Amino acid sequence: MTQHYTRNTKQVSVYCSTCRRNTIHRVDDQRLGPCTEHQPSGLSKEQEKRHRAKEEAEQNPTLPF
Repeated sequence: MTQHYTRNTKQVSVYCSTCRRNTIHRVDDQRLGPCTEHQPSGLSKEQEKRHRAKEEAEQNPTLPF
């Protein structure tokens, strides 16, 4: 069963499988959120899309007429 936290709970100490130790996790909408000790690996699909579009725009700049 999933643990639900009170509305006032902001952080909780829980075992993190990535860090392999007890770390502080954020509580989002009364549910356990991500670990605050490490950054997520890689980019999300939206971030990759924006990054690719930015690179293409830099390679093909629009010229003023």
